Amino acid sequence: MNRRTFGSAARLGVLSLAALSFAALAVYFANRHVTETIVKHQAAAKRPTPATVPVVVAKFDLIAGEAVGPDNMAIRPIPVDLAPSSSLRPDQFDAKAGMRLARALRSGEPLLTEILQPAEPAGLSSRVRQGIRALTITVDDVNAVSGMLRPGDRIDLLYSARSPGADGTPAVETSRILVQDVAVLATGRQFKPAAEDNGNRAFTSITVELSPDDAQRLIVAQRTGRVTALLRNPDDRHAVSTKTVDANALLGLDPRPAPGPSRPAIRSGPEMIVGGGGALASSRQHPDRDAALVSPTGPIPQGVSLPPNNSPAGIPLPGRRVSDAMQPDRVSQVPSAAAQVPLPQQPLLFR
Repeated sequence: MNRRTFGSAARLGVLSLAALSFAALAVYFANRHVTETIVKHQAAAKRPTPATVPVVVAKFDLIAGEAVGPDNMAIRPIPVDLAPSSSLRPDQFDAKAGMRLARALRSGEPLLTEILQPAEPAGLSSRVRQGIRALTITVDDVNAVSGMLRPGDRIDLLYSARSPGADGTPAVETSRILVQDVAVLATGRQFKPAAEDNGNRAFTSITVELSPDDAQRLIVAQRTGRVTALLRNPDDRHAVSTKTVDANALLGLDPRPAPGPSRPAIRSGPEMIVGGGGALASSRQHPDRDAALVSPTGPIPQGVSLPPNNSPAGIPLPGRRVSDAMQPDRVSQVPSAAAQVPLPQQPLLFR
């Protein structure tokens, strides 16, 4: 065996010995680890299980202000020694549902009572249906059914006013149904029925639910008359047909005025009666004859002429127009030519 071959065999033996040593160490440590694990499990099995308690925890991360409810909360058991004293139990959750978080809550973190704050109460606007309006009207003890109205009741609204009479008749009190089956949303500032409300609570206004058209009519009714609430049975939702009632109908009176005594016809304007020769002429009965010639003794003889602007003291002469003779600018002394004209045989009468 040469020297080179011996050296190679020695190195191979050393490497094999080292490999066997490492393998033995690996087996030893593996066996030790398995043994220790078995011992730990056996020791853990011998120890009693720690007591747990169910608490309400967050299903996922929640931000401050979110409302807690079944959709974001769950029930999980945790060890008693790890459960906070203020953690919420399942039997307490129903009373806290709907409250809001005062701070953020991580997933799996127990819900604590001190991080819950009351939810803001929903306003009246959330109770008004779409397309409907809420209107507040002033009431007193009489037209509020003696204060017995409560939110949720249904009423009719009666309108009363003094209606002007027709054909000169005096004004009379009139009443009619304005709207029917109206829901009462609030009485005063209360919009939730109170369990202890015995009907003695005082309020001066009610808020009702109306369509926009009925709201306009009710506003006009408040300004022009009196509105009275009529309480309905909650199961009676049918509209009734009613008539307008006034004081005359209640008392059985005839609203038409009694006819007064007849008066003689009053004549207007002056009336002139001209006598002579059996003929009468009236300026009122025959106004178209104002421009006609008045001749009580017959036609004017031929060859006799009258001055155009002369008449004795405004008295019409035969053959003159009555309207011309009555004008003052034509009154003058009778000329000599007028003496040739015969005067009327009967006096002239004026009225």
